[in-house]
Amino acid sequence: MLEIGKYSMVTLTYDLRVEDEKGEVVEQATTEQPLEFLYGAGAMLPKFESHLSGLKEGQPFTIKLAKEDAYGDINNEAIVELPKHVFLVDDKFDDELIKEIERDLPAIPHVFISSVAQTNLDKLKDLIWQQFD
Repeated sequence: MLEIGKYSMVTLTYDLRVEDEKGEVVEQATTEQPLEFLYGAGAMLPKFESHLSGLKEGQPFTIKLAKEDAYGDINNEAIVELPKHVFLVDDKFDDELIKEIERDLPAIPHVFISSVAQTNLDKLKDLIWQQFD
């Protein structure tokens, strides 16, 4: 049976909850859209990866991270406000493009965008990156 170790390709599902196992679900990776990453490549939070080390395929897990081991306290200066119109195409939202934005902007943890239209993707990327210059 496969075991998670350095440079393993990991595919997993999870429910990310606030506070504890009974808290509000704020993020999910499902069978249809699992989290996939190369273990040990530095793409994930170090504490998160360390808890996965040695797990075997199909083995259930529970991980609790303190905010210090995740993204820390809320930094209001890192919150970017974007005008709603940058997400519209023909005055409508496109619900499919969020996946592409998450792939294209991996350096920004938790970019919560409800929808973006394909024709505005480059414009959106420019607006977001301008905030970090």
